[in-house]
Amino acid sequence: MLVNQHIYGTYGYVAPVLHLRKVAGADLFDTYMKSFELVWKEESYGIQPEEPTSTS
Repeated sequence: MLVNQHIYGTYGYVAPVLHLRKVAGADLFDTYMKSFELVWKEESYGIQPEEPTSTS
């Protein structure tokens, strides 16, 4: 799995990319996979984020 790390103050194309692989006893790969699957599921159902509310 390739994971693009976003670093505050930089553009995505210059941010480092991690190459993760599943290793027994480690959970970093599974954490990223669960996050991806959650985003994919929500987008597949057409769930949209809430619109920001105006404070003025």
